[in-house]
Amino acid sequence: MTKLITTIFLLMSFNTLLKSQQVIPLYEGKIPNAKPCNETDHEFIDTSWDKNGILTVDKITKPTLTIYEAPNEKRTSAAVVICPGGGYSILAAGHEGADVAKAFNNAGITAFVVRYRLPKDECMTNKSFVPLMDAQQALYIARKNAKQYGIDSNKIGIMGFSAGGHLVHILISLYAKNLPVQIFVLILCCSFILSSVSMTVLVIEAQGII
Repeated sequence: MTKLITTIFLLMSFNTLLKSQQVIPLYEGKIPNAKPCNETDHEFIDTSWDKNGILTVDKITKPTLTIYEAPNEKRTSAAVVICPGGGYSILAAGHEGADVAKAFNNAGITAFVVRYRLPKDECMTNKSFVPLMDAQQALYIARKNAKQYGIDSNKIGIMGFSAGGHLVHILISLYAKNLPVQIFVLILCCSFILSSVSMTVLVIEAQGII
């Protein structure tokens, strides 16, 4: 009997984990601006900055979106799209992606972590536009599937770290009028565009997000 109860508990925990983290491709079918190359997505632990290791991703050819659903007992109607940094050469997928998403979940906010493509001539055309394209697509998916994830399509924010912050700033500044979603709140972290950071903090406080 004890073994049966333990098995049921483990299955319930596993199902909860599956629900809380879902990885989906950013695009169905052909990936826009992609061209054949010899690289494949590479995930590894980098110990050069931190002896405990940092989850890092590079050589991204198949962009994805990882959805971290907030637990039902804490869930609000808000959500945030997260763009990790990495100087457009790698993505700091751990401390600027998954870890941040889990912190938002703890506050009742569903998070979408973007694994966007990094500019590289060998693997794509118009490489300077590709990361922006991927970030736009992430916002589109979040809004399109808002009901499925229990969020308000008018309460979707976006944040970025370092290069991700730069990406988000360009996305909002240059393409805001053409974005398929309304931005609820903008957060830039460790970005060199300091004027936007102070403005954003005020917006966050006003909306009562943190």
